Amino acid sequence: MNAIQDLVHSVEFSTVEMIASDDAWGFVQSFEPTSYSEVHISSGDEVTLDFTVELQATLPPSMDDRIFHLELLLLGDGAVSLGILDLLILVPGLGS
Repeated sequence: MNAIQDLVHSVEFSTVEMIASDDAWGFVQSFEPTSYSEVHISSGDEVTLDFTVELQATLPPSMDDRIFHLELLLLGDGAVSLGILDLLILVPGLGS
């Protein structure tokens, strides 16, 4: 019975990665690390995975400030959503 309870209350992912699925503007240049391997998560435990995200503005200049919304998704085994990080990016205008 304990083995079944342990299985229900924990999960292991072969890979956990962060992706920018909706970055139509090309802000996200890279993630470091690209992924974590063999991540074990138990019910009630908090797991922290650190990613460094390199961003670069690749848009032509504008007179006004522009704000862009990006969602960074944390995925387990390429399919299971483990979390979402919302980013608001302010690109200052030339007239600011």
